[in-house]
Amino acid sequence: MTRLLPALAFLAFLSPASVLAQCPDLDPLDDGSGVNGAVGLPALVISEVNPGEYVELFNTTAGDITLPNIYWLCASFVYAQVAGVVPAGGYATVPWPANFPHVTDANGEMMLYRSANFGANTDILDYIIWGNPGITRKNQAVAVGKWVGANATAITGGAIHRKIGVKGTQASEYDNTSAPSGMNCTPPPVGVGGTPSIVHARIWSSPNPFKSSTNVEFSLDAPANLEVAIFAVDGSLVRVLAKQSFPAGASRIGWDGTDRSGRMVASGTYLARISGPGVTATARVTHIH
Repeated sequence: MTRLLPALAFLAFLSPASVLAQCPDLDPLDDGSGVNGAVGLPALVISEVNPGEYVELFNTTAGDITLPNIYWLCASFVYAQVAGVVPAGGYATVPWPANFPHVTDANGEMMLYRSANFGANTDILDYIIWGNPGITRKNQAVAVGKWVGANATAITGGAIHRKIGVKGTQASEYDNTSAPSGMNCTPPPVGVGGTPSIVHARIWSSPNPFKSSTNVEFSLDAPANLEVAIFAVDGSLVRVLAKQSFPAGASRIGWDGTDRSGRMVASGTYLARISGPGVTATARVTHIH
């Protein structure tokens, strides 16, 4: 369908990336192909939207993505061009487009296009919708499998976050109750001969959300002495699950949803964290009754 486009914004640029000790991997099942992760993510996805502040993008591939002038954000038929670099396996934030004031915590959508051909559904890379923003591009996103079912509910924590290891195509795969946590980061560097100078760790949980139990799963590229623990979102310790040496590769520790006293924790979002010398990684995990 042909429609006249409003004035286009050309001023949304990615913030420079900075190296952090922690760069949680949004797509821990990435197959390393440089095209799609094992959960079917495209090379570039929207990882967080903080209305009025920024849009965060995540690169699922093993190579930096330099954004040419063909990448666009769209929100209810208003558009903003993006440019810059999203580091391999890392995040970069796009300052909030000045022409998106209609997108709020209560109602909004965000779509990532790989071209300025906004009538081509096949050029939609990613899509999120929350609240009831009225006229949207949801039907186009649904038509190409970028969204399924009802909208996510209104944002109550300041931002809407994609969960770990999901396709991000339905409301249950987003957390809209946690505080903003925008990042510009790249994974830790690797030393000479493939020996990690800082251990690169990936962490996720499955199932997530969970009722009775979940597995905190993580992968290391070198052996490490780690503490595996659960924290509340305010940083307070809920329970230490393990404190031991772990080999390189994948490991799994179960959590039955109880705290240090053996009491079942309240419904809500918690942080599963592994930490040790030279390595730390965190993932959100949601408990429901």
